Amino acid sequence: MYSHAALEDIPAVLERITSPMINRIELSFHGKPELEEGLWRGIPTILARPNFRQLRKLEFGLGERTDAKEIEMWVLAELHELDLRGIAITVRPPGSSLL
Repeated sequence: MYSHAALEDIPAVLERITSPMINRIELSFHGKPELEEGLWRGIPTILARPNFRQLRKLEFGLGERTDAKEIEMWVLAELHELDLRGIAITVRPPGSSLL
């Protein structure tokens, strides 16, 4: 499933996924996102639903105009609960493939 959304829309996009077979979600940033604390507060709750029980990997790809280290630190801080549940979080620097 491909969807284009603003950073703050990501939780709403995830809520619309109903398939119980998803084991990997890939999100890509194109340009520098505005990183606000608590913006993704609801994502761990959404991903705890039964339809995401197969989820093992959450991957983030970064565009050329992004500060990879800053975004990685923000993502890991926002979504630290997922790591505790066995969902691997990967942030890939600009130019690297997500596949």
